[in-house]
Amino acid sequence: MKIQTILEKAKFAKQKTIAFHGTSKKNLESIIKNGLIINHNDTGLGSGEYDERGFGYSFAPHEGVYLSTNWINAVNSAKNVDRENPIVIIAQVQMKGSYLDEDDIFDVLKIDDMRILNNVNRAGNRYGYDSDEYLRALDNLSDVEYEIAVDNLADNLAKEYGINQTSIKHIVDNAKPHIRKYIDNLITGASDNTGADIREQQDALRKLLKNVTRQHDIKYAGKGDNTNFAIPHNIGFKGANKIIGICDLNADKLWGYHPSAQHFDRVKTPAELLK
Repeated sequence: MKIQTILEKAKFAKQKTIAFHGTSKKNLESIIKNGLIINHNDTGLGSGEYDERGFGYSFAPHEGVYLSTNWINAVNSAKNVDRENPIVIIAQVQMKGSYLDEDDIFDVLKIDDMRILNNVNRAGNRYGYDSDEYLRALDNLSDVEYEIAVDNLADNLAKEYGINQTSIKHIVDNAKPHIRKYIDNLITGASDNTGADIREQQDALRKLLKNVTRQHDIKYAGKGDNTNFAIPHNIGFKGANKIIGICDLNADKLWGYHPSAQHFDRVKTPAELLK
């Protein structure tokens, strides 16, 4: 199996979270037409005189579409926006996904460049920078740091990214030569102050791990969780992050999905909530 296929399958489980966005019924026509749109200018995006705000209404400009995994928070937010006509949008979202950059690579491998520099200098001071013992110490340091990085990569893929062991083995095996060169170049740069170029290995590791995204352990809404967050993209009615339900609180009407749907009268289309 090609590594790209493995990485696609190993991409973190894309575990979906049910989250809620409180707003006003006066914004509903705009939401049905355009979805939830990030308010970049803090000028309001809903119909009429109301802002399409919801969570994060005090932010200007908004960092994303604000939601909460707590239903009560969303209800209170909706009533703060419009006590007479509160609406709660139910969305299915991925909390966060980001490609690995250089800092992430250091983090996931647990590479500490200052530790490496200190160990290089300690070996030089002990054996002399021109001695064979010094060169052997650097080789040993490279072996030690390499094993640490490989072990940490495997551990992080399992614990932080939720990847199965078969995929972890494939990813780690393909990452090993790049990790080895990465460590060797870091030690070389620290030992001769040349700042050895590590970009090639960084790029290779980033390409290898580009589909490994951060996994956040989010508790199911309604069980005491109180997580407010922003999705940095508009949320429509399809895609990775999408609207799956709309609840008119005052009319007790619901289109789509809600964790406690028995409390509401169902309608067949979102447009019926405009009446």
